Amino acid sequence: MNINSGQFLEKQDIEHKKQDIEQENIDKTGFSSKTKKHIEQLSQTLGAAVFSRSEVLNILPLSASAASELLRKMLEIGVIEKVAGQGKGKYRFR
Repeated sequence: MNINSGQFLEKQDIEHKKQDIEQENIDKTGFSSKTKKHIEQLSQTLGAAVFSRSEVLNILPLSASAASELLRKMLEIGVIEKVAGQGKGKYRFR
């Protein structure tokens, strides 16, 4: 029995598929193109990191209330999730 057949040498790349699914969810929301661009920019910049509204304000040219509204919309469609144990108002992309 040959265990080293080469089929396990390379990890499968599932990250792109996950991003495509998220993109489809965002496209179906009816959000404006500007909001979609903001979500995409945050996703590319932050990746899997834990972030708060202050990081959103540093990345995007939004007011505090607009950043909060964007986070609320992102939570509604399931693009981000709340993170427990990191303090109040912490999120990460799914």
